[in-house]
Amino acid sequence: MSDDEARGASAARAAVGGSADLERQVIDTRNQMIKTANAVSNLAGEVKEVSRQLAQQGRGRAAASVASYLVIVAVVGAGFFFVYRSRLEHVENEKEALAREHAIAKRKLADLSKKATQRRDAETKALAFYGLLRQGRAAEAIKRYPAIARLPLSKVETQLFRRWVDRNQDRLAYKAYAAGMRAVGEKQFKRAAQDFRRSLRMDKTPAYAASLWYYLGVAQMKLGSYQDAARALEKAIENKAHKLVSRELRFYLAGVYEQLDRRTQAVRTYKEYIKAQPGTRLAKVARRRIKALTK
Repeated sequence: MSDDEARGASAARAAVGGSADLERQVIDTRNQMIKTANAVSNLAGEVKEVSRQLAQQGRGRAAASVASYLVIVAVVGAGFFFVYRSRLEHVENEKEALAREHAIAKRKLADLSKKATQRRDAETKALAFYGLLRQGRAAEAIKRYPAIARLPLSKVETQLFRRWVDRNQDRLAYKAYAAGMRAVGEKQFKRAAQDFRRSLRMDKTPAYAASLWYYLGVAQMKLGSYQDAARALEKAIENKAHKLVSRELRFYLAGVYEQLDRRTQAVRTYKEYIKAQPGTRLAKVARRRIKALTK
């Protein structure tokens, strides 16, 4: 083989060898590209997944933020509501307290006004009463005194009027009693009964009560007022008039019981009289009356 052929064969082999190397490089490059593409594809998928996860996390954080905001708003709103409610209740309580104080003040004012009016009326009546005292109209003053005693007068006024009435009442009561006794002596029994009752109105428990009740009973018996006569004679016995004034008291009372058809009481009272006065003329009459009543 010539040198040229040898060089050509060597060049051909070199060309074939270079072509094979180039083919391998191409294959390696293609494989590398495929790997790179796969890697890029995988990376893109990972990036997409990461993006999706980030998006979900973002929405979660946003939702959490919204929820937190709503909770804060609710708490703050509740706080404002309770503060407002508390303030409103405080205002209502103050309003009610003021209303009560106003009502109390009105009642006190009305009471003071009423008391002032009563005091003026009392002073007017007291002045009129004092006028009666100065004019010497004692009987009329004593008659009016019970109404004066109920007035809201001062302690000094009350004591002065009471003392005057006590002093003059005893005097006027006895004066009326004495007038009644004169009327009995004159057989003016109606006038006597009026005077005795007038005396009792001024003094219900005088020292001369036994005599007053006895003669009042006699006057009413003479007038035919037997019910009143019975009460008066019973009061006379309570005051020992049958011992102090007249021993015939029980006899007269028994006769009054007869007039009232109270036979049992009449018989018992006649017997009491006979026991106390057995030998008197009226004792004989009493025995006859007992027989008549017990038939």
